Amino acid sequence: MKKFTKYLMIFALVFGLTLSLTMALLTDTTSSATNVFTSSRGIDIELREPAWDGYDFSEAWPGGTSPKSDDVTLGYNIANEYLPGDTVPKDPTIKAMTGSDNTYVAMKLTYKVNDVVVPYATFATYLRDDSIVFDTGAAVDEWSNESTVPANNDFFVFNSYLVADSAQATTSPLFTQVLISFGLVPDGSGNLPKLEIDATAYGVQISLPAGTDKATALKTLAGYPAP
Repeated sequence: MKKFTKYLMIFALVFGLTLSLTMALLTDTTSSATNVFTSSRGIDIELREPAWDGYDFSEAWPGGTSPKSDDVTLGYNIANEYLPGDTVPKDPTIKAMTGSDNTYVAMKLTYKVNDVVVPYATFATYLRDDSIVFDTGAAVDEWSNESTVPANNDFFVFNSYLVADSAQATTSPLFTQVLISFGLVPDGSGNLPKLEIDATAYGVQISLPAGTDKATALKTLAGYPAP
């Protein structure tokens, strides 16, 4: 028993010595390095159709509810009482406004007949030559058809990014006119079909996550399902 007690006391002394040495290590702690990231940058784009309603990018837009004037050459005024075979000016265009960061842009089109959303193929039957001529191609100042189904003609991405306050601030019009079919006939109430093309513009910064292209980023912004 005495021998055991002796060993126990030695262990206790050694343990106590080790603890004491550990607690006596030299230490130091720096103050926190505060790094604040702030920014006032952002995307600011506008959509205008000057040949349709007379409003350009220098003016406040009333939201498409009325034309700027009663000018009979404006698409809005022609479409309000159109005749079969009419040519209706309509030129949807996007601009990066002053202060906007560089931006990729896209336009989504929704087609309606008598207030019902229809696919482009249906809408085109009300048009001359069954089509709208879109400004698509490979040039930097043209558009790419990025519709999930290309024939739907409902989503277009501008090939180049926009730079505010420069010659590269504005897209070309996606199209410039709508040609109404000569074959339309009034219904029983004497009314021709109500035709509508709604255009919505989208913009996204040009620095994108690795593996994400501009079309995917813009379609995601527009609410399309992920590929």
